[in-house]
Formats: sequence, C-alpha cells, structure tokens
Amino acid sequence: MHNIKYFSKKQLAFYMGELLSETAPEQLFKDIDLIIPIPLHWLRKQKRGYNQAEWFARGIASKIPHITLFTTGIVRKKRTKTQVKLHREDRAKNVRNVFQIKETAASFIRGKAVMLVDDVITTGATTGSCTTTLLNAGCSLVKVLSLARD
Repeated sequence: MHNIKYFSKKQLAFYMGELLSETAPEQLFKDIDLIIPIPLHWLRKQKRGYNQAEWFARGIASKIPHITLFTTGIVRKKRTKTQVKLHREDRAKNVRNVFQIKETAASFIRGKAVMLVDDVITTGATTGSCTTTLLNAGCSLVKVLSLARD
C-alpha cells in the first residue's frame, strides 16, 4: 500500500482492483449502481499526482460492466491532516463534515446504491464521514470496500 500511495504505483492499484473484482463473491457487487472512490483534497491529489482509491475503483469497474465509476460527484471541501499519525478520536474529528456532494451530482446519485472505495481502513472515520454524506444526499445504500485494513 505504501508503494501505491507514495511511489506513483497507480497501475498496481488498478491491477489490485481488477483482481479483487475477479475473486470477490458476485453478491458483493450485485445491487450496486455506482462505485465512488474516497476523494482526496485537490491539493493532496495535485501533490501526489493521482488518487490511489480512484485507481483501485477503476480496476474494479473495468471488470464489472453494470457498475458506473463516478469520480466527480463528491469532493473534500477542506484540506485535512493526514490520518496516519492521529489517534482514533482525532481521526473522527479530522474528517467530520469534510465531504460535500456537488450540486450537479445531487440528483444523479439520489436513489442509487453505492460502493464506496478506499485504499486502507483503520478506524473507519473517513469512510464513515463519506457514507454519512452520501446517505444524507439520498443514496439508497452505501457499501464500503477497501484494499486493506490496518
């Protein structure tokens, strides 16, 4: 994961997404309409050069034709500290209310079942905050999938 995230190994993230989609039970993706990667703040994405969760999601979506990859509907509205060195309570505070649905995407995602994708889940603070935002925007279901658990 470290190499994918910090050493520009986006093709590895894509491949791991493909591999996961080929080995996961069919039920996992059965009722899913959209696959949405956890967004990075635009400054972090610019610095890193790409969003590793997006490339993981791209790999998954490439193998499951009925799912639409949706990367532009949700944004991080504020820049947060990296979660790596934060304690559980601080992680939750750090990402509380940081995600926002773009106005142009609100009607599109309403009623949709979403697979939210992240690279690593530690406490679930980031995915929890993003899930809340999606459900409040009217998504009918949000499932969370990560490449690894720390």
